[in-house]
Amino acid sequence: MITPRFNPQVVIYAQIEQRIKEKILSGEYPAGTQIPSVRQLAAELETNANTIFRAYENLQSEGLIYPRKGLGLFVSDTAEMLLRNEAYRELTEERLPELFAQLKVLNMDISEVVRRYADWMRRQGSAES
Repeated sequence: MITPRFNPQVVIYAQIEQRIKEKILSGEYPAGTQIPSVRQLAAELETNANTIFRAYENLQSEGLIYPRKGLGLFVSDTAEMLLRNEAYRELTEERLPELFAQLKVLNMDISEVVRRYADWMRRQGSAES
């Protein structure tokens, strides 16, 4: 289920797109899975069907979902890969350069970042146990 709470600072259709993308990446909507219909999701989220339709159109244009005549919309076989590739691109081309700039301003050595990352990974492992 997608929660009906929205951030008033971001257009609703973009938030719906993001939530569906998160469900694809998390495995909740694997390839071939039928996603809720426009009407069903509009009722669930208490929003206008045109808003859902716009989000779904955008997801289709990105190749993440596709229609099957008379059956509804389904997650594409390549959706997870496309989303992971985009997340990797965003990380390497946008977020890491921002981090590197901050490290430079703080005169922080990359070895400190590596150490903190290793600590974080250990904590993640023990949190899953």
